[in-house]
Amino acid sequence: MPVEPRVPPARRVFLTTWAAASLFFVILCGLWSLSTPIPSGPDEPTQYVKATAVAHGTLTGEHRKGFPPGTVLVHVPGTFVLYDPGTGCYYLHPTVPAGCTRPPNAGSDVQATTTYVGEYPPLYYAITGLPTLVSNHPLTRRAMRGMSTVVSSLLLGVALAAAVTWSRSRWLVVGVALAVTPTAVYLASVLNPNGLEISAALAAWTAGVLLVFDHDARPPPGLVAVFAASAVTLALTRPLSPLWLVGIVGALSLIRPAAARRLVADKAVRVGLAVTGAAIAIAVLFVVINGSLSIEKFPLTPGLSDLQVASLVAGRVPLHVWSMVGQFGGPEFTAPSLAVGMWVVGVGALVCVAASISSRWEATVLILTVVGLLVVLPFAATYPEARTHGLVWQGRYQYPAAVGIPLLATALLGKARTNMGRSGGLAATAIVIVHVATFYWVLRRYTVGLGSFVNAFAHVPGGWRPPVSAVVLAGLVTLVSVGSGVWLVSRLRRPLRLEATGPVDLSPV
Repeated sequence: MPVEPRVPPARRVFLTTWAAASLFFVILCGLWSLSTPIPSGPDEPTQYVKATAVAHGTLTGEHRKGFPPGTVLVHVPGTFVLYDPGTGCYYLHPTVPAGCTRPPNAGSDVQATTTYVGEYPPLYYAITGLPTLVSNHPLTRRAMRGMSTVVSSLLLGVALAAAVTWSRSRWLVVGVALAVTPTAVYLASVLNPNGLEISAALAAWTAGVLLVFDHDARPPPGLVAVFAASAVTLALTRPLSPLWLVGIVGALSLIRPAAARRLVADKAVRVGLAVTGAAIAIAVLFVVINGSLSIEKFPLTPGLSDLQVASLVAGRVPLHVWSMVGQFGGPEFTAPSLAVGMWVVGVGALVCVAASISSRWEATVLILTVVGLLVVLPFAATYPEARTHGLVWQGRYQYPAAVGIPLLATALLGKARTNMGRSGGLAATAIVIVHVATFYWVLRRYTVGLGSFVNAFAHVPGGWRPPVSAVVLAGLVTLVSVGSGVWLVSRLRRPLRLEATGPVDLSPV
């Protein structure tokens, strides 16, 4: 008799995949981090001040009379005060390379300064600010980015490992890969809590989708723990994070209500939900007490009609979608049109196919989720106060919720036992092309500018040189990206681990 191959335990598969995936993301995000100057991430100068202040014991700061909403006074070493105009000389000027940057001359003495994210939740900043307790050397700023890269990569690795370990369909692995856009990699590589928020949301979404679609009858304790840990991290990261977590649970409960009811009957799931609820309560309490949702106001031109304001707000919806795929630092600097188009078309095709083969209820929830996240949410968040606050909403704000779109679509494709055929290989190829092309675009923007110079490795007047050779960085990113594509294709060709995950539950929704 032929001997059946022994299936490794789920725990071992999860841990080994998590370690490998996390290492991959650390390397990829680390290469991106070295390829951009400091500061260049969104709001990065103020993030450095906040992280340093929290690490030294100041959770919020002093809000003095006359300060704009959310702005506080803190005391930090001058090394981490990057407000000098010379540090952002290229901001809003994509054709200007970053060679014009000059380091601030503040020294390392403690000084009073302000930060307009002073009232944000402290978790992310407590982690990324740890290097400032060891040294005030300028290289510490790179170490702070490194901490951000590590914690975000661990959660990106969790999402991929969970899909590999507990999914009963190859499609979900593709969904996770599609959810990690160049914007997600970039934000994980700079100092901004949005990177951790996106990574934690992806892990929570992935675990939640697996529970609702594959394991509602007998939820694995390890998978429940993954959901609870990533959900708690998400809730405590940014002021809007608790809202995204409520939306994740709500969307998953709506798309498969019977499965959600079965899950709630499980003791481990109830404990996980209780822990998640406690984290949400703590986060909301912190946000309310500190007024963390307060933002600076950039009023629109007086005299605009309601229709004109609505048109301005609605006109930014495509930009929000665009920026979730590729926006890097300033709003004027985004990924090439071809790269964004490939990503949007790919995810859009998945959603359309998933909706066409699913039940009427599931298709309706999927479409409403897509429209709600991409159109209704940014409009509702901006329009009511657009006259007084301006068009302040950005696509990266809604990205933690929107990562669920490719996951829901691929979960529905897997549930319908849809044959992947060559789609997986095409998706992997497109993902590699977009990541490599976008990285080169970003590298070129900082080294030579997006003007007449196409060669990112050229030596030009005012050009910028990263701490590691640009040629080496581009080569390593290409190698790592191609390797990840090969791994993804090989993973999609392997047989499913049904023996390790338990019998397939074919009970009706």
